[in-house]
Amino acid sequence: MRRLVVVIGIAALLSVGVVLPARGAVTTLVPAASTWRFHDSGADLGSAWRAPNFADATWRQGPAEFGYGDSDEATTVAPGRVTYYFRRAFAVAAPDQISNLTLRAVVDDGAAVYINGTEVWRTNLRPTATGGSLASTGVFGSDESAWTTVSIPASALVAGANVIAVEVHNSSRTSSDISFDAELIANAGAAAVPSAPTGFSAKAVSTSVVDLSWTPVAGATGYTVSRGATTLGTATTGYFRDAAAPAGTTSTYSVRARNSAGTGAAASVTVTTGSAGTAKVMCRVNNGQLPEISGIVASVRHPGVVWVHNDSGDSARVFALDVNTCAIRAIVSLAGVTAYDFEGLSMGRDAAGAPELWVGDIGDNGKVRANIRLYRFVEPATLSNQTVTPQRITVTWSDGARDCESLLVEPIANGRVFLVSKEPTGGWYQLQGSFRSTGVATTGTRFAGGRSSASDGAIAPDRSRTVVRYYGSADIYTGVPGSSPRRVTLPTQNMGEAIAFTPDSSALYLVGEGVSDLIRVPLAAL
Repeated sequence: MRRLVVVIGIAALLSVGVVLPARGAVTTLVPAASTWRFHDSGADLGSAWRAPNFADATWRQGPAEFGYGDSDEATTVAPGRVTYYFRRAFAVAAPDQISNLTLRAVVDDGAAVYINGTEVWRTNLRPTATGGSLASTGVFGSDESAWTTVSIPASALVAGANVIAVEVHNSSRTSSDISFDAELIANAGAAAVPSAPTGFSAKAVSTSVVDLSWTPVAGATGYTVSRGATTLGTATTGYFRDAAAPAGTTSTYSVRARNSAGTGAAASVTVTTGSAGTAKVMCRVNNGQLPEISGIVASVRHPGVVWVHNDSGDSARVFALDVNTCAIRAIVSLAGVTAYDFEGLSMGRDAAGAPELWVGDIGDNGKVRANIRLYRFVEPATLSNQTVTPQRITVTWSDGARDCESLLVEPIANGRVFLVSKEPTGGWYQLQGSFRSTGVATTGTRFAGGRSSASDGAIAPDRSRTVVRYYGSADIYTGVPGSSPRRVTLPTQNMGEAIAFTPDSSALYLVGEGVSDLIRVPLAAL
């Protein structure tokens, strides 16, 4: 059972009459079981609901814990919604006497938190998500109850009336439960100059792109990032991208935290960008029609093109994407298909050897689907907007419903078809039966184990290697389905799910959700 618990620690924050702690003291300002107003109709409320002056008097109210399905709720909300909205008003007499706020949170699946209409924290939810968007992924096992601590700057508060607003997102429309509660810890007294950031690291994504990350500093309201003596810019989170790094050069980067009391000491890190043979950012996907790419495969018939599709929430269609510009060159719609959760894209060959696209409607975060579906059709000979009628193959899991995002089709005539399930006990399966003629298949017995959270997979066109992606890392196997996997670290991407081989089998294509770089990584660089 997937549990959706959100203990978002900003809750009621301060109320009128609260006595501020002594300078430097720590106090819990908002205990659990506070009363909130909430909206659970399932409607997409847009963004107006976050504003302090939003009229929420008609919303129902009750004490936390909110939820359904766990039998421990103080207030039961309607089941099966994608998004739930919560608001609480509070007052702050003297925000300048609060140096910083510490948000402690347990989140499963995704959430975004706003103070006075300004976002202060987001987790497991893509930046472009709307009220109708699912959380980026399901959360399982010990992660369901793991606490995360983040620092919220005191600048988010204003003197007088304040409003905290929280949206909680399911990762599946058929989720079995949801929960929400809140807590906030505050430090009082005048702000102190922030310390140097810790955990500062740099990764050369390509010859000219370097990603920098660090652990947010308590009490910091922003960060200044430099390369050598050159100030590159500022950040409000623990991440910055240098998109104009000099190729083939060793550079020293520094980051300093700042707030109203001043700028702290620098943390530094050195990184060397590569030249030929290293990862290359091909282009950036920034298109409203592609908010959540979760599948990718290189075209056989159209050089310089990859096929991609969106995650759940889109219609049944695939896009031809130019690898040099990230422009959409064609959209192919699947006639008679309703997309539930497209999560896999692969290139096989039909009986005559013609290239055929396989689309996997295989996602099942709640593990409730009686069966999943695969669709196959010959790759279009022309790049134009068109509609095709695919063959539908209904697949039943032999050992019960599984969440799955990895579809791998062997690129030979009537090649084998593999699935790699995603959950912590996931593993490899091979389709059984005469499914190309009957349209019916089972997964057979799991024949190999796998790691948790497999997000995509691919077989090289020359069948020399097989790869399975796990967001920030991948396992590369020799052969099909392969043996003796080599674990590699991948360039940092926002919700990087999709992976494919280049047509010559020498490199990998990587792409994430939202605004994301399409990256080409030579196998020799991994």
